[in-house]
Amino acid sequence: MRFVEITGKMGFIFIGVLFASPDLEAYVFIRSSQLYILCLFLGLSIYSLNSYFGYDNDLSNQRLSTIESYSKRGFRNSSICFTIITLLILCFFDWEVSVTAGLMILIWGIYASPNIGLKSIPILGLVVAFIAQLLHFHLGYLVFASVSVFSMVISIYFALLFAAGHALHEVIDYEADKEAKLNTSAVYFGRQVLDYTSLFIFAAAAIYWTVIYHYHVINFVTWICYFAAFLLQLIAWVLYNKSQQFVYRRLYMVFYFVATIIIILNSYWL
Repeated sequence: MRFVEITGKMGFIFIGVLFASPDLEAYVFIRSSQLYILCLFLGLSIYSLNSYFGYDNDLSNQRLSTIESYSKRGFRNSSICFTIITLLILCFFDWEVSVTAGLMILIWGIYASPNIGLKSIPILGLVVAFIAQLLHFHLGYLVFASVSVFSMVISIYFALLFAAGHALHEVIDYEADKEAKLNTSAVYFGRQVLDYTSLFIFAAAAIYWTVIYHYHVINFVTWICYFAAFLLQLIAWVLYNKSQQFVYRRLYMVFYFVATIIIILNSYWL
């Protein structure tokens, strides 16, 4: 059921909690635990729906080889069950969180749907990833604060990172998507073009982060941690991207994760 990917995606939701800047009280830990449970079942719902819609194509994708252990009907039923559980959990949250979660299910459903299939339309897959991360961020942020200019400005940075990662994801899935006749951005424009596009978006995110630091939206530690992560990512790109893209992807994820941990420590304990 792709638990590793679901857990990874939770980071893009809980980063919203960090920038909502709640005090470390018992209430925050309780609410964060509730949010974790919500994210788990929401993620299972979305990934089950995605696997149901893309089941036939995913069978030929070596990265998703474990999908053979489940039936297409099983994914459909799982998606329905997990969605119902998600809706029940949302009863414990404000309406803004419920609407955001609903929009997440809708946009990822449209993305994977064989009838609409935004996944198979060049550029739109990246646009969906960008918009979806705005929602991911605010799902966590809205648990502790109201949407604001600050939250939108910060979420744009993480949306750029998410879109850049999605572009690399399409590059890695190039052969499988081409064989399945999915006209993704990587298939349409070519593997190398989208590979450089991914790096360009990462660079744009770093520049954007620097600009909002210049305007005092974020503090120095918050800026330098993620900017340093990008510089380390550049080194990893030069060393591993051409020959070992999975290594490159894991490394830059570790860099941004460590940067986030340092920001958390600086915000609450240092």
